[in-house]
Amino acid sequence: MTKRTYSTEAPTIRRLQGVILYPHDVQEETVTEEDGTERTQYSYTTLRVSDCGQQIKDAAAFALENYASLRAGMYADLPDQLDMQYHGTWDAHIEAVKAAFPKPGGIMVGDDEFPRFADFADEPGALDGSKLRLDDILNKEILILGHRIRQTKYPGKGSEKCLTLQFRIAGDPEMHVAFTGSSVLVDQMEKYGEKEPFVATIKRVDRYYTLS
Repeated sequence: MTKRTYSTEAPTIRRLQGVILYPHDVQEETVTEEDGTERTQYSYTTLRVSDCGQQIKDAAAFALENYASLRAGMYADLPDQLDMQYHGTWDAHIEAVKAAFPKPGGIMVGDDEFPRFADFADEPGALDGSKLRLDDILNKEILILGHRIRQTKYPGKGSEKCLTLQFRIAGDPEMHVAFTGSSVLVDQMEKYGEKEPFVATIKRVDRYYTLS
């Protein structure tokens, strides 16, 4: 699970070396010292989002615009996920993450509510993360958080579809993406993609990649 940070100052959203650090679940606590004096302390978890130039002046607006990336950062590490699945608490964990960062609703103008483009458009949001090759993650357990399938720009060279995977590797909090034209992986994600997020391993069998 994500470790909590303790500070005497209230945390704020900030930029640091290519990522945006978003303080989540901020709790104000009163600590009593040995001499009886009291002081205020803050505890929180830090979620990391790739810095793509987003505005950070309004933390609430940032959370709405980047809810998918913040959700990804809240999911438990792979060993904890496996433990949750064994004990039957994984589904509750997913619902808690979604509740913490809900998908944005409509915009209120006076007494009228208008939908956001993202609520009805078919265009998916961007899948951010540092790029890795499939060969870099072979036989490693990964948490698949998102995917996108599009028509390839180079038809006639194997699969006509291109798959983008967004994932995290066990023990690594950083978000990653990988691209492939593997017809087997494309077929598997078309069939099972709605089960995201889930843990899987990419293996190579002869000349083909497959999930297991």
